[in-house]
Amino acid sequence: MSNKSTTTIHKNGNKNYGTLTDREENKDESSNRSDSNHDYLDEDSNPEMKIDSALNQIKTYRLFFFIGIIPMILSFAFSDLIVDSLNFLELLPMGLECQTSKLNYQGDTVWVPCSINRICNQKHGDNIIRNDKGIAISRKVQGDYYALQNWVEKMEIECKNSFQVGAIGSAAFVGMTIGSIVGAALSAKYGRKFIYIGGLILTTLSLVIVTIIPTYYTGMFALLVYGIGVFPRMTIGYVYALEVTPERATRTLGMLMFVGECTTIIFSNLYLVLGGRNALFFVWISLGFSICPLLCSVILPESPKYLHSTKDYDGAKKSLQRLAVLNNQADEDFSQINLERTVSNSEYSEEENRPLLFGFLDLWKDKTSLRNTIAMAYLWGFYTFGHHCLIFMEKYFPGDKYMNGLMIALAVTVAPLLTRVFQIYMSSKSIYVIFSCLSILFSGLHIVAFANDSIPALVMVVLVAICIDAIGFTNYYVEFEYFSPKIATLAYGICSLAGRGSAIFAPMVVEEFDDTMFIFFFMSIIALLSIGFIKKPYDGEVRFKGQDIDEKKIKEMNW
Repeated sequence: MSNKSTTTIHKNGNKNYGTLTDREENKDESSNRSDSNHDYLDEDSNPEMKIDSALNQIKTYRLFFFIGIIPMILSFAFSDLIVDSLNFLELLPMGLECQTSKLNYQGDTVWVPCSINRICNQKHGDNIIRNDKGIAISRKVQGDYYALQNWVEKMEIECKNSFQVGAIGSAAFVGMTIGSIVGAALSAKYGRKFIYIGGLILTTLSLVIVTIIPTYYTGMFALLVYGIGVFPRMTIGYVYALEVTPERATRTLGMLMFVGECTTIIFSNLYLVLGGRNALFFVWISLGFSICPLLCSVILPESPKYLHSTKDYDGAKKSLQRLAVLNNQADEDFSQINLERTVSNSEYSEEENRPLLFGFLDLWKDKTSLRNTIAMAYLWGFYTFGHHCLIFMEKYFPGDKYMNGLMIALAVTVAPLLTRVFQIYMSSKSIYVIFSCLSILFSGLHIVAFANDSIPALVMVVLVAICIDAIGFTNYYVEFEYFSPKIATLAYGICSLAGRGSAIFAPMVVEEFDDTMFIFFFMSIIALLSIGFIKKPYDGEVRFKGQDIDEKKIKEMNW
């Protein structure tokens, strides 16, 4: 364990001023920091810094990484596979044949080519055989490139209008919206572990339902339940994974989780490009990667950072000890470390006497949190809506639908890798500005110059996809920079609510390819403007250089 530095509180009338000391020790620590900007801070200046120091005693790539973190990465990566694969699960074949009442000279039933309109609408004198719902008995033309084994026949999607088909995908986003509200509040009150496990259980059950009973209404219900479980599984799981990981490795972990999610999109498109024609495979593999993390989650301890934020210091120590044991570091003893503040609550102003478990309204109790919440909610909405619009737009692209989908998948996989490089050299706000401007440029070029030219138009779409997902990856990490740990999951809840709520309309909006790019153009402009509202809840110069902190800045920290 490193030597502890001290925090001195000076009283001057009714104001408190904090001075960080022992800066020479911190300089040595700062030279060794990797991913984290916080590792070298003195331990007693802030409780979260102290828990980070304790976590940093645990090795990063040991046993726990393989039995705890990798299942979390897989859980995160495959959370959206069903939604991202809806294009293929609902894809109508190009060629269809209807069964007639006629027989050929060999006595076999005659099948004739027919359109969707002929399948769904009966005409007088029609010799097409129909079921009790009036829908023609049809089959896919053998050898049709777009003939997949999917939900079309079992859910009778061929005779549903565009709104009804879009409602299947929207049901998942409605569930995600509900999960954003409920999951964030429950996580703030009951911790990360059990809410994360609950999300895994819901997604597993919903996939079992849609596998056993794949009808239209059970499918919508299953996707609604699936959406409710996705927020605890994906977003709370992401926060949970970061909070049981040493601070120095959190950005790398975030990149791995985001790249993993994008890789699953590549996997689904590559499967079809290489000749796979069973889209139900995506349902089965999603089910498998729900069950596996669920089984592995049994051994996980509660987040030590969450326990620390609720002042359950003994619980935090036990959690740290459990992590050490899982990492084959049983010789590490966290029972003797001091996780409590070295100054009394009364010395810190009334901000310290606020309830431990915050409600959503606490996000708006000061101007900084209000501004950050509004701006971040819009950026999340822009990312989630844009990402899923691009996924659903694949079927409207000219050319090979499978190859176009693979191009989009490769683009969104480049985004987190590119953003991770940018994070080394610049701030999150700078990354937002760069990719918002690029999104404006590429969507504008598409509208003005390339809308009617298929290949350049697709290139512009791919570039816009990179920009939107780069903003999305930055969103995932930036919550911890602009919100205190106590209210981070609540902020995630509001932002995810905005994102998933806006994505409800994505399946229905994507009817006109050019119109969607027009929407992206204006949304990118608003995203650029919203970045100006974001403000850090503390002065970075004060935190990192050890200057005096006045009462106003202490309150702005929201710690």
